[in-house]
Amino acid sequence: MTKMKRDILNVSMVVLVLFAVGFSVFSLFSLKLSGTQDFPLAAQENEQVKTAYLFAQEQQTLLERLPCFCGCVNMGHRHNRDCYIDDDGNWVEHGSLCGGCVGVTLDAKKLFLEGKSVKEIRAFVDEKYGSAEMADPTLTPPVI
Repeated sequence: MTKMKRDILNVSMVVLVLFAVGFSVFSLFSLKLSGTQDFPLAAQENEQVKTAYLFAQEQQTLLERLPCFCGCVNMGHRHNRDCYIDDDGNWVEHGSLCGGCVGVTLDAKKLFLEGKSVKEIRAFVDEKYGSAEMADPTLTPPVI
C-alpha cells in the first residue's frame, strides 16, 4: 500500500470515529434535555401518556392542587402529581398505567393552556371526575 493510500485511509478512519463520537454525544444530550429517557416504558411509547408526564414535570404545583380519583389514595397518593413524580423527583410508574390519572392531567393541561385559574381547573376536575363512579379520591385540600 502506498503512503498516500495509507494517509487517506487514516484520515477516513479519524473522520468516521469523530462522526460516531459526535453523533453519540448529540443523541445523549438530546435525550437528557427532553428528560423522557427515564420515563416509565408506557410513557415513552404512548404520546398522550408522555404528554401527561411532561405536563406533570412542568406544572407540579398545579397537579398538587388537583385530586386523583382512581383509588391511588390507597397507595398513599395525596394528589395528582403523586401519580407521576414522587417527593424526591423520581418518576412514578402508576400514572403511565392509569387512564384516570392521565385524564385528569390532560384536562388540567387543556384548561391551563386556555388560561383558566387553578380554582376553575379544580372545579372542572371535581365536577367531571368526582361525579363519576370512580374509586375514592385523594384527600387533596380544596382550592380557595
